Amino acid sequence: EEEEEEEIEKNDRPPVVPSLGISLSGGVDSMVLAFILKAIADDPRSSFGRFGVVAMHVDYANRPESRAEATFLEDWCQRHGMDITVHRMDETLRRSNTPREEYEVITRAARYDLYKRMRAERFFPAVLVGHHAGDVRENVIANVFRGAHLLSVNGMREEGIVEGVRIWRPMLPHEKADVLDFAHTYGVPYFKDTTPAWSTRGKLRGSLQPLLAEMFGDGYARNLTILGQDSEQLHSMFESFAMKQFNERLCVSDLGAYVDLDGFQQKPMLFWKEATRRVCHALGAGAMTEKSARELVDRVTVHERRSKLRDGWITLKKTNKFFVNGTTLGAFAAGVFPREKEGPSARVSSDPNKRKNKKKNEGDDEKNAPPPPSPPPPPPPGFGASVVLGDAVNAWGEVTRVGAWSVQAREIPNDSDDTKENARRRRLANAEPVDVWRVLRNEIDYLLPSPRCSGARRVYLRPGARLPQFRTVDVAVTDAIPFAVVDVEGAPPDPGEERDAAAAAAAAA
Repeated sequence: EEEEEEEIEKNDRPPVVPSLGISLSGGVDSMVLAFILKAIADDPRSSFGRFGVVAMHVDYANRPESRAEATFLEDWCQRHGMDITVHRMDETLRRSNTPREEYEVITRAARYDLYKRMRAERFFPAVLVGHHAGDVRENVIANVFRGAHLLSVNGMREEGIVEGVRIWRPMLPHEKADVLDFAHTYGVPYFKDTTPAWSTRGKLRGSLQPLLAEMFGDGYARNLTILGQDSEQLHSMFESFAMKQFNERLCVSDLGAYVDLDGFQQKPMLFWKEATRRVCHALGAGAMTEKSARELVDRVTVHERRSKLRDGWITLKKTNKFFVNGTTLGAFAAGVFPREKEGPSARVSSDPNKRKNKKKNEGDDEKNAPPPPSPPPPPPPGFGASVVLGDAVNAWGEVTRVGAWSVQAREIPNDSDDTKENARRRRLANAEPVDVWRVLRNEIDYLLPSPRCSGARRVYLRPGARLPQFRTVDVAVTDAIPFAVVDVEGAPPDPGEERDAAAAAAAAA
């Protein structure tokens, strides 16, 4: 009887955390981790109390069976009392027809967006992933031969922050064989490893590591683990002594990042590799090449060939736009600037004689006629969309979304009690200008004449509008921003304004 009371008391213990998230791929590692996590959550003797297990699965839609796998995981989680959310990628996004780096950026963003969305809904402190000791060794080998610097040879820590999400890897000390033994002992289902034998990881597992074991004995695995641990310790030392000032200067938001590089020009390339990697990771992108890092160092350095720094755009990565202003590097997230679609173009020979002969041989006036004019480009996304003001002064209206942008508007009072036109003009004339640094901090707020002066309730979106407060910002940046303006030609009528006009007409009658 006493034991039963004690069990009930422990069963009612409040949870340490409301829930924990887990990235569930369906492989043996994540399935075993989910099974163990649920057992701990349901154990009445657990010191953690009862907590929810929130599984998250991304269906990349790049294999015929991927949808069936997602359905199986949903059923398995339901039977074991776990919540699961499945995000299915667009089927048009294929590894075969998408540049590798772009594909990785898009899928990585989708994965971490899912983590962030579920974290906001379920309040879990971290996402658990099923990496084990063998994954660390594979990472060490791959990172060494891909040119990773000494600080990132390991590539995996038991706890870390990735894309603003806390990641826990509780299975890193355990070997793959232990994970498989557990799955077979307790009947945990899992999908077979579908890594192709011809892929880099498939060759590493099936060919290279067995060859290393044959050449150097089984001790090679322990030495790789030690190398990864040494790299991790060196990273901690480097973080404390070399990167502190850089970290304090780096400013990051959803729109981009910027950092003043003055004083770092003479730092060794190891510093610059790590610094540029952090900027790129803050943007959700992979690290830039050493060649790009050297180009950046040269751009922010005054030397014999350059007595004055040159401001402007600099190409460091295809997926993101970068610029230099003095010694400050600015960078925009990939979603800020929509990618331009490249249309078909005729090949033109670099030999002028060949071009001349081709034109002469055509001999057809119709063929030699100038091409018809191109149709005007369609308006940018969101053009003419309305942003409704709040119901009262200083009250924000509803959010209008255009792609990744969210726009709100509110009416604010003038600085003085003077309600005449000159008070409004004075307020607009004295408005603080918005520079590119405020844009990068995602602090895009500005003043417009209130549309209520003419009886309207809303403003309209016009991407690329030329607003006086943004006169110092490069046109390439302002063209990408869906600005709200008072009026846009061709915008649909406001139903609220039409009702007001009808009511006024009825009252007058």
